[in-house]
Amino acid sequence: MRRGFRTFRLVVTSALFLALSACGGGGGGGGSASPPPAPPPPPPPPAGKTLSGVVMLGPVSGADVEISGTGGVLGAGTTGADGSFGPIEYSLSYDGPLRVTVTGNPTSQWVCDFRLGCDVSGATAPYGASIPFDGELEAVLPAAVDEDFVSVSMLSSFVAERMDVLGGLSTANIDLADNDIRQMIDSAIGDVLDDYTAGLPFDFSRVELFDLENLPARGGPNDSLSILLSLFNSAIMGMSDESDTTGQFIDSLSNKVATQPMIPLASPTESFFEPSQESFLLSLLVQASETNSDTAAAVQVDALLAPLSLLDVVTSAFNSYEAMPQFIVGDESTFQVNISFGDVDLGRPKNVALPIRTNTGAPIEPIDFRIATDFVEPTTVQWADVTPGSFGLNDTRIVIQLDPDVVATLPNGTHVVVIEAYSIFGTFRRDFVEANLEVDLTGQ
Repeated sequence: MRRGFRTFRLVVTSALFLALSACGGGGGGGGSASPPPAPPPPPPPPAGKTLSGVVMLGPVSGADVEISGTGGVLGAGTTGADGSFGPIEYSLSYDGPLRVTVTGNPTSQWVCDFRLGCDVSGATAPYGASIPFDGELEAVLPAAVDEDFVSVSMLSSFVAERMDVLGGLSTANIDLADNDIRQMIDSAIGDVLDDYTAGLPFDFSRVELFDLENLPARGGPNDSLSILLSLFNSAIMGMSDESDTTGQFIDSLSNKVATQPMIPLASPTESFFEPSQESFLLSLLVQASETNSDTAAAVQVDALLAPLSLLDVVTSAFNSYEAMPQFIVGDESTFQVNISFGDVDLGRPKNVALPIRTNTGAPIEPIDFRIATDFVEPTTVQWADVTPGSFGLNDTRIVIQLDPDVVATLPNGTHVVVIEAYSIFGTFRRDFVEANLEVDLTGQ
């Protein structure tokens, strides 16, 4: 949906009739005076101010929209099938800050615009699927301006939640919150944005976000920024936890960002999807890369990004990701390690030690990181313990210690565990390696 300018109301005034002059007769008599002109009609009452907008995760349809100011509710509306709303009219005399609240109801839905699908309520909804919208999104504007526009999204909700942390609806708090969230976004994807714009503008919630399935033709004043923020906003929805509803995810992520907008370089927990520079940047990288692999979609996006292209976005995001301080598990080019287990290995421990280091040269000790494991196929049985180990000065390794008793019960074939090392201080992005156990036992 591309908004246009609202049509001006025409004010029509009545023309005054010219008085007709009568000619006087002879002999001292005079003609009668012309009737006075009719008074003009009173001017129409002044029109109210209006606000239009769009609600985007993908497009959010059938949701309730409420505009409020410092004194309470000013106006209301509903989102259409494309996520648009308004124009919603409110008092011409109000010029203070505005809060726009979009609330789900039993019939409202949103469309998954993340290319790899959106994890919601215990299942993964595929790209393009409609999902019940049970949440609340917000946007705030520092001052009421007539014929204004706002994009309500995850990004604008970050600003609104941060404003509430700072003390509630006021122009000063909105300005501070907007600055905090702009700095947060810049810390995560600033290198990508810098290729297209001189940084996020103040009040970036006024930048129109696009439905990635129905992109407009080029011609808007901020097309490049609009499509970049649209890709980023939809990519954030790819960070949802499968067990959460949409509303639970929105509330959880918005509250975390609002409480601590100075996000760490990497999540200091096992969950990759906690807000961090790494998780936001990688989500954008995946979204841009997957979109670029769809030729028809890439052509449309490239038209909005011209003279640069979606491939330039992918390259810039990848280079930023690679430049982050990071752990390196195994050799730099190692993505998997192969372990064999045959009859000779029964009844005795078998260990494999993988080196772990940093790409900055900073020393790393076992206390600096934690390990997460995911035994994925063909069975989830834990057949090894994976722990940090120190083998001397500046020689830290990840030790895979096989459990022979458990391995002996596994069927012959390949068994896979994904090993992930993450910084408990959030100062290095995580790395992972896949360990493939090849079981070859007589009689199995």
